[in-house]
Amino acid sequence: MWRFVCFVAAGLIAAPAAAGALLVCRPESALWCDAGGCGPVAGPAALIVDFNARTLARCAADGCAALTYSDTAAGGFVRYSVGGGAAVLTVSNPADKFTDAAFVGGGVLLSFGACFPGEGPPGGGR
Repeated sequence: MWRFVCFVAAGLIAAPAAAGALLVCRPESALWCDAGGCGPVAGPAALIVDFNARTLARCAADGCAALTYSDTAAGGFVRYSVGGGAAVLTVSNPADKFTDAAFVGGGVLLSFGACFPGEGPPGGGR
């Protein structure tokens, strides 16, 4: 179910213009929060920002789903938003840490981790 969750915006550095320019973000921890509280859950396998296609992909073990993002830079962060704000990925500048939030029904999936320049999902093509 989580792979269908909208993407969380992130605070990112300015998008590189090179062909195939990707930012791969790997979650290190994730939480599901609702009115009853928060608890650890399995998050996405990877979040991938494709600067050339202007898409943010949420990846699970069985593949990735990408949506067009809008971005906003503020201070030391870049926010990538999809689905009218239903998911937001915020990446620090330099782009090494992120917070991802995906809003689903009465709750939110939060994930936290590290980002790096890449050629595809961590682990060789999840």
